Amino acid sequence: FLDKLRPPLTSVHIPQYELGAEAGRLLLDRLKEPDRHPRSVLLPLTLAVRGSTAPPAGRART
Repeated sequence: FLDKLRPPLTSVHIPQYELGAEAGRLLLDRLKEPDRHPRSVLLPLTLAVRGSTAPPAGRART
């Protein structure tokens, strides 16, 4: 629905299913090995650039 607003809003798509599945795996791993060091997981995100995003401003002259 963000593309229906004026201006259309730029947004980030978060893979909710994959996020939940990975959170479950991390929880189960932690329960099996409580002393294991925490780890980070990166999931791919998608940026939907719409009308609320402007190009970078030009550099100021010095």
